[in-house]
Amino acid sequence: MAKQPLAEAFGYPINNHSPEAKRCRDNALCPFGNKVPNCTKDKANNPLGVCSILDGTDVIITCPVRFREKRIIAEDAAAKLAA
Repeated sequence: MAKQPLAEAFGYPINNHSPEAKRCRDNALCPFGNKVPNCTKDKANNPLGVCSILDGTDVIITCPVRFREKRIIAEDAAAKLAA
C-alpha cells in the first residue's frame, strides 16, 4: 500500500496537532502571507489546503503562496542578484 502523499495542510505538517495547527485547519487559514487570511487554493469555499506533498523523502511545495513564508524567497533572490 502506498503512503499518503501530503506533507503540509493549511501551513502545518499533517502530523502537527498543536492548537495553532488545528485552528488553521478548522478555519481554512493560510499562515504564509496570502492576500486574505484564508487559503484560496482551488476554491474559496472548502479549499484544498495542501501546501506541500511528499516525493519519497523530499517535500515538494505545491502552493505558490507557500513560498512567501517569512519572505525568505525574497531574501534569497536579493542575495543571488547581489552576488
